[in-house]
Amino acid sequence: VFSRDQRYAYVFGRDGGLTKVDLLERAIVQRIIQAGNAIGGAISDDGRLIAVVETLRDMTVQKEAQEELQRLATRDGLTSVANRRSFDDTLNNEWRRASRESRALSLLMIDVDFFKRFNDTYGHQAGDECLVRVAQAMEETLNRPADLVARIGGDERIVLVPNLARADESALVALGLLDRLAQPAPAYDHAAIL
Repeated sequence: VFSRDQRYAYVFGRDGGLTKVDLLERAIVQRIIQAGNAIGGAISDDGRLIAVVETLRDMTVQKEAQEELQRLATRDGLTSVANRRSFDDTLNNEWRRASRESRALSLLMIDVDFFKRFNDTYGHQAGDECLVRVAQAMEETLNRPADLVARIGGDERIVLVPNLARADESALVALGLLDRLAQPAPAYDHAAIL
């Protein structure tokens, strides 16, 4: 049962007792609560409605599970950047927006040079770590929220750069990415790869 201002909840215990809970002081306000149908009301002695009795169900765990499933469906399992499905959906939306607003949209295809040799020389675990580092570096380099890095293949990345005033602005993004990715990883002997 909630008070009229919904600051307090009156909770019936198993022993039949009634406990008054200050919702503003409790963490319960941060949880996701799904309200059911009102099943009755509390009426004062003078006939005024003072509270409504509702059924409630804590949906926090279900909501968190739903968010995790959404993340798994749209993110690459290894690198945590967008996956192909997420990229396709985002590209479709951004293409329509660019057409509507007469704005430029750029796609940058990025392939990791000598990745097969690196993977063969240092092993798959080091190769996976390399792909993760490349993805992180790319995401850290992009500074606009709408820019998107996606893994579309083993060592292939695509960067979506929407909402550009001019098409040549994407060259600055590409140069920034190349500059960042040209920095060698200190843990590996590059001479063995090249």
